[in-house]
Amino acid sequence: MSTVDPARTHALRAAVKARRVGSPGAHAVLLTLDAGLAVGGFLAAVGLSSLFAIEQMERGSGFRVLALMPLLMPVGIFVSLGFLIAQAAGRRTYTGASDFTRALADGQPIWFAGAAVGAWASLAALIAGTSVRPLVLFLNEDGTPVVDDSPWTLTVLPWVIPVALTVLLALSVWRRVARGRRDRRTESTFETMFASGTRTSGVVTQGVERPRESARVVSRWTIQFTDHHGQTRWTTPWGLFHEDSLPGIGDQVTVIYDPASPGDERRLFIARVHPERPESYRVHKPPFPFGA
Repeated sequence: MSTVDPARTHALRAAVKARRVGSPGAHAVLLTLDAGLAVGGFLAAVGLSSLFAIEQMERGSGFRVLALMPLLMPVGIFVSLGFLIAQAAGRRTYTGASDFTRALADGQPIWFAGAAVGAWASLAALIAGTSVRPLVLFLNEDGTPVVDDSPWTLTVLPWVIPVALTVLLALSVWRRVARGRRDRRTESTFETMFASGTRTSGVVTQGVERPRESARVVSRWTIQFTDHHGQTRWTTPWGLFHEDSLPGIGDQVTVIYDPASPGDERRLFIARVHPERPESYRVHKPPFPFGA
């Protein structure tokens, strides 16, 4: 038995969480974690790229500190994983969003940026510090090409890693920007539909089966409703549900749709309970990647 009101404790925790959203302290923590994530990508790329210098080191004599560079790869991987999770938690704290998977995805461009810098720096060091000249054609004084006996793993692969990481960086940045624009459009559409859309009752015609091992399930569910023209329509969106509150056949829901285009599912929103609250139309939205 407790002598403290649980509702009051929950309210105090919610107030503390709200104060952290957008605060300078939460921003500073997020920037620090972002830097650590980039460092992890940098170390992993440097460790992997250093493998291309092994043959050149073997041609010399004695032990070199550079021989330990490949060990940076596992170190960088573990550092990356740790900071990726911490960065996602920090981003969720800073933004106030409840979706951890989206925050986790936001760290990808930062990791690829650090890894790309490490790969290009390693390539530059390889060219400057060894006899290997990847993808460079030298000519003798008589114009004939110089025969390069370096294996293709030293002439081609050193370029593959930085180029591939740069392409992945560009794709992850593009994807993040596109998702941000899509989220803003969705939010704007929801605000418009919540204020001026047509509301009607709907019924679940295909529910969700109880999961065997997971407390939450992401699955499609089917809702039937009738628009203002008397046309019966069905929609089958993705939904996120807890095992204790799965939608079943016959459950009543509230549907908001665009009267000018009732068949546009991008402008259709569903609430299972409390249709007067905006959050009711978001509570069952699945996380990334289903909700991306």
